[in-house]
Amino acid sequence: MTKHVRTSGDIVRYAIVALPLLVLCGMFAASSLQVRIERARLNDTIEVVVGHGYSLDSSTLPRLYDQRTSDESTATWKAVMAAAEAHHSKYGGPFAWTKEKESYEGVFPPGQAWPAAEIISRYASDAKPILKQIETLMDSNDTIWLPILFDGMSTNLNEVQRMGEVSRVLHYSFLDAVHQGDNARGIQMLRMSNRLFGRNYQSTFLVDELIRHQCYSRMLSDIRKSTAKDVWSNEELQELASILLKPVDWDLAWQQTTEVEMFSLVPTIVSSNAGEMASHRGTTSLPLHLSPSRVRAMVQHQHSLALLRGAGTRKHLYEVEKIVNEFYRSASDNASIDRWMQTGTLDSNCTLASVAPAYFGIANTFLHSASEHRFTRTIVAVREFQSKFGKWPDSLSDLTKVGLPQSETNAIDGNPFHHQIEGNAFTIYNQNLGQLAKQDSSRAEEIVMIKCPEAKP
Repeated sequence: MTKHVRTSGDIVRYAIVALPLLVLCGMFAASSLQVRIERARLNDTIEVVVGHGYSLDSSTLPRLYDQRTSDESTATWKAVMAAAEAHHSKYGGPFAWTKEKESYEGVFPPGQAWPAAEIISRYASDAKPILKQIETLMDSNDTIWLPILFDGMSTNLNEVQRMGEVSRVLHYSFLDAVHQGDNARGIQMLRMSNRLFGRNYQSTFLVDELIRHQCYSRMLSDIRKSTAKDVWSNEELQELASILLKPVDWDLAWQQTTEVEMFSLVPTIVSSNAGEMASHRGTTSLPLHLSPSRVRAMVQHQHSLALLRGAGTRKHLYEVEKIVNEFYRSASDNASIDRWMQTGTLDSNCTLASVAPAYFGIANTFLHSASEHRFTRTIVAVREFQSKFGKWPDSLSDLTKVGLPQSETNAIDGNPFHHQIEGNAFTIYNQNLGQLAKQDSSRAEEIVMIKCPEAKP
């Protein structure tokens, strides 16, 4: 048998075959080690967010839920939402009340013709049992939550819809009270709306945070329109001001919103089931798996967003946009070796986009909500000023005489709301003069005209 003698060519061929395998094994070993390191770093990062001794898992949000509310308040809130949905369905809703150009919306003072007065009166009368249930929540400091399904950390969209139905019950009951001249009942409807959708409400997902802002906006709109119609006495104006003067901590609201969203989002990703969260957000459910380094970057990213101050301002909006853009850019430029073990197309910006919250959109909502709150406070203060001094303020800075800080009279960009006086009418826009000059004034979100009233007691 002839013995084969290895030549230099054989060695080269062996090297060509073996070297890639050795490199592959080395990459696998390095990646495995990096995965362990990144998981340890991820745990450290999570501990910074939730505190020492606590974990960020599927029990985190339910535990937070239980700490901030009671079973009794939760049961009452769920009963209110179910009853409001049934009540609204019984009457068919606004579309059933509309006849050609007749309006069911708007504030109609006593004595003013209102085509929908009869149906709204029956609607409000039959809603009294619901209002009695809400009254039991008025003296409680429990956080109002949107009830969630903790199985898979998904929100119940039916509950989100019911939240809007509760807002409508209070809204139409308010319109009926004003038309009936029952201002005390009207103010009580506003207080209830503020209790349910104001500072004591905390969302569990951004989708119901947006609905909450809509419900709160409806209450503010009712205050503006009724003040413009001059339906309140001086004492009642002070009651409205007391509702609005309670400080809104926009920074705390922003932090709670972003943190709770993180508490609902990250556990499913950490458990290597990003597909479940993608499904929750309306995209196709796929077995998506993110590497530990990417999850850690996402936790750090969301935590940095939660700690941003100045919510409700342009600067805050720009900072949110900057952090979000930097996150995606760094995710593309600085890929960690532990991502080598993942399928590239599944551990990509496309995956992140399918599960990452739309924080820029919610920051923009905060910006407009804060502006609307200031706009409403300004309108009430203008009416108070006229009632106290018998004339319209020459400048919005004069409203400091009725207790409104000058900073509260500014539009989104920080300049005062534009106003003008023509005869006995005071017109104010929710934009400043510069904004109005850039676009047709008819595109302003709202124009409120307050006619100079006769002296009221």
